[in-house]
Amino acid sequence: MVLGDLGTSIANALSKLNRESKIDDEVLTALLNDLTRALLASDVNMDLIQRLNRNIKNAVSLKDLPTNFDVRRVIEKAVIEEVTLLLDSGHTPKAPSRSKTNVIMFVGLQGSGKTTTCTKLAYYYRTRGWKVGLVCADTFRAGAFDQLRQNATKAKIPYFGKRDESDPVVIAAEGVRVFKQKKFEIIIVDTSGRHKQEEALFEEMEAISAAVKPNETIFVLDSTIGQAAEAQAEAFKERVDVGSVIVTKLDGHARGGGALSAVAKTGAPITFIGVGEHMNELEKFNTKRFVQRILGRGDIETLVERVKEHQLDDQKELMRQIQKGKFTLQMMREQFQNILKMGSFGQIMQMIPGLNNMPKESEQASQKRLQSFLVMMDSMTEEELNAPDISFIEQSASRRRRICRGSGVLPHFMNELIAVYKPFAAAAGKMKKMPFGKNGEMPKNPQQMGKLANMMPQSFLKQIGGQQGFMNLMQKFQGAEGGGGGDPMGNMQSMMKNMGNMQKLMRKQPKRRR
Repeated sequence: MVLGDLGTSIANALSKLNRESKIDDEVLTALLNDLTRALLASDVNMDLIQRLNRNIKNAVSLKDLPTNFDVRRVIEKAVIEEVTLLLDSGHTPKAPSRSKTNVIMFVGLQGSGKTTTCTKLAYYYRTRGWKVGLVCADTFRAGAFDQLRQNATKAKIPYFGKRDESDPVVIAAEGVRVFKQKKFEIIIVDTSGRHKQEEALFEEMEAISAAVKPNETIFVLDSTIGQAAEAQAEAFKERVDVGSVIVTKLDGHARGGGALSAVAKTGAPITFIGVGEHMNELEKFNTKRFVQRILGRGDIETLVERVKEHQLDDQKELMRQIQKGKFTLQMMREQFQNILKMGSFGQIMQMIPGLNNMPKESEQASQKRLQSFLVMMDSMTEEELNAPDISFIEQSASRRRRICRGSGVLPHFMNELIAVYKPFAAAAGKMKKMPFGKNGEMPKNPQQMGKLANMMPQSFLKQIGGQQGFMNLMQKFQGAEGGGGGDPMGNMQSMMKNMGNMQKLMRKQPKRRR
């Protein structure tokens, strides 16, 4: 989990308030001490921490609060607001325009993940319908062009570079010209990694900037350097017009909080964060949502956006089948595929309240198991996938053997796939009796929603806070949809089914060998 230790420490500090019979200055001081230790462990600058503590004390002011105020809620609100401000630069980054060619120049320290991040950003925009090209102007590092070429080929993105040209300014200018002639909407220029003490490379960076005239310059920062990020970001800002920052390697290092807060202090907005090695593990950064997520409160808004971006919100056919009490392996296969389209298993889990405290090992095991199930279903015939009853496969030893051989898995995986499928097929059968709307809308009155909650796996309900937690989750989805027009709950059945499948998978992890 991104900054999982920091988020858990802050959440634990806040949870201690609920165990106190009386909230006084001593309790508030203990809370601030816990926050200080958590932020220091994440390498946040002490001056920033002291400012945060002062602001919280001023916002709470226990002696001035009316007696009928919920003091715990006031303190919690102040803490979350101040942590959010700590990571927020207060500036809005530029967004690329569809009406013109957008040239984006990447700069950063060597080893920060700049070349990989170039391709990730190109992939991010390509999957959203933009025409994107990559230019390799890094002639300093051996193998830079080969790395960009391999990444770009894998991500299906056009690229430009020259092995026999040693002048990066010439390469950058020619690459931008070629892509502009072909009407590319976004052109990303990768430059050589450099350190603030390397004057020659800084002059080269300025020359490239003058040659390609970028619409935006993005500084790529390795989060592992912690609060030292501030000095590096300031050095780059002095030489080129840094418009925004991408922070990388946030998925596995304790000093990420220090890097984020240090960058925010410079005033440069953070636009994306790198949360893994895969192409789809670059996330748009929203400070408020990010804080909610690391505190274990989920991020329904981003989850709904992911659903819409990948056009997964049109589930009318699925709803029609469920209203008939039908749920086949083919339907489950499509929902598994939808999960993987939206990002890694861990990313999706972190967005769902109650399911975002999985250890990284569990996330990886669950994703691997889900992929194994997909391979197994790829080995099935259309007749098997669309059979109304799993017994069609379950009672045929020859079919089970053929599917396992075709997918290269052991027989017990088939038992696990059947065990995952059965509860949801049974739930779909019960939903046949639910009073759906004319267009397949989910029932919205509390009594019917309570019945729907009871159809969910009990392990899932327990993690999100029981029936009331389920109701709250549905309300969050409704709020994230905007509440205007259409069916705000239209894709909820697929979402809940996905979550249930995930939870079932989590419980099916193999035991570790001692």
